[in-house]
Amino acid sequence: MGKYRLEVAADGKPWKSTEFSVVADALPPQLRAADALLPSTRTWMYDFMQQAGAGVKINMPGVTPDSEGRYRALVAMRVTGSDNFGQHVEMRRNGQLVFEEWWRVDDKGWAATKRKTSDQVVLLDPPQLLVTLPLGTTTKWSYAPRDASYHQTYKMFGPVGIKTPGGEAPGYVILVEQPEGRVDLSVERQFVPGLGITRETIITAVDHEMVSRQEMILKP
Repeated sequence: MGKYRLEVAADGKPWKSTEFSVVADALPPQLRAADALLPSTRTWMYDFMQQAGAGVKINMPGVTPDSEGRYRALVAMRVTGSDNFGQHVEMRRNGQLVFEEWWRVDDKGWAATKRKTSDQVVLLDPPQLLVTLPLGTTTKWSYAPRDASYHQTYKMFGPVGIKTPGGEAPGYVILVEQPEGRVDLSVERQFVPGLGITRETIITAVDHEMVSRQEMILKP
C-alpha cells in the first residue's frame, strides 16, 4: 500500500506520467462474484475526446472540432437486451449509433463475444477477456483470435484508488498492448467492480509517433 508514480518513456524521451495509490482490498465479498462485476443499472454516460497527431485528419460525422482541434462528444453505452452471445450493448456518440458489442460474464470474468459496426460483424472466437477473475491479484494474460490476425497482451493490477463520479473507490487498472509492425495500439482502462469502466484511454502510434489519442471519462 502507498502512493506511487509511473513514468513512461517513448523513444528514449519522457512521454507520460501518472500517480496512483495502492489501497487495502476493501471490496466486499459480493463484489468478487462474477454476477457483480457490472451494475444492475446498465447505462453509462461518458465525456468523449479524440485528438489527432501531427498531419493526421479525423473524420467524425456530426462532431465539430474545438479550437484545439479536439473532437468532443457525449457517449452513451447501454445494455439493450440479451441473446445467445450475451448482453447486447449499444454505443452512441451524440445520439448516433457507432458501435455494438455483446458481453458475457461468468466465473472467468467479463468477456466480449461479438462486435458490430455499420459495415462489419466480428465474432470473437475465442471470447475476448476484458476483466479477469478472481480479483485482488496482479494478473497477466494474452488474446489472439483463431485466425491469428492480431495479438494482445493484458496486465491487470489492483486494488488501487480509482477516481469515479462519486469519489475515489478501490478498483483496477487494465493495460492492453497490441503491436502490429510499425503500428502500436495501447489501451488503459480503469475499472471499478459494481460500477464498470470509469476511464478509457486509447493511443495509436506509428513508428512511435502518436496518430490518435481518444479518451472516455464516466459522467455522474
